[in-house]
Amino acid sequence: HCDTGIGIKETANHVRNVCDKFGWVYSHETAQPGGRPKPIRDRDLPPGGWLDGETAYEEFVLNFGFPGPGMHPRMYQRLKERSIVRYIKRVTVAHKRGSPVLIVSGIRQDESSIRAGYKRAIQKDASTVWVNPGYYQTATDFEAYRQEFALPRNPVTDVIGISGECLCGCYATAGELEAVGTIENRVVRYVG
Repeated sequence: HCDTGIGIKETANHVRNVCDKFGWVYSHETAQPGGRPKPIRDRDLPPGGWLDGETAYEEFVLNFGFPGPGMHPRMYQRLKERSIVRYIKRVTVAHKRGSPVLIVSGIRQDESSIRAGYKRAIQKDASTVWVNPGYYQTATDFEAYRQEFALPRNPVTDVIGISGECLCGCYATAGELEAVGTIENRVVRYVG
C-alpha cells in the first residue's frame, strides 16, 4: 500500500482489513520528503530558498505551490512511485539482488489516461514486472468479478468515486474537491 500521507484514513483501514480477511501480508511504504532536488540551482528555488516539509506533499506545496490538473504525473512520482521504488529495493535486498519483482495492479484500459501511462496488461521495467489481470475488463466486468468472489469495496470509493488515497490537489475531475470535502462524516457513518 502506497501511503501518500495525505489520504483518507478509511482507505488505509480498508486495505488492512482486506489483507486480514484474505490472509495476505500487509506491507506499506509512506511517501517521504525528498529534500532539495540536486540539479536545482539557487536562482530556481522559491523565494526564501528551499523549505523542508514534514511530508512529501507538504514539501512540494511549500516549494512549488498547490498542484493543478496538469501536475498529476509529478504528484504520482512524489507520492507513490518513489514509495514503490523503495519497496522494490527492500524486497530485492531481503531476497536475492536482481531478483525479478512482480507487482499486480488493478489498472484497466478504459480508465483515465492519467494512470501512469499503462498501455498493455503486462509491462516490464528493469527487473520489475507489472501485471494488470483485469486490464481488458470494463468496469461492469470487474464489478461482476468482485461480486462473484465477494471482494469488498472501498467505502470511500462508494461515496466519492475515487480511492481517497492520493488527494494530491490536482482535481482532475470536476466536482472532486467538493466530494472530498464531504467525505469524513459520510464514510464514518457508512463504515460504522
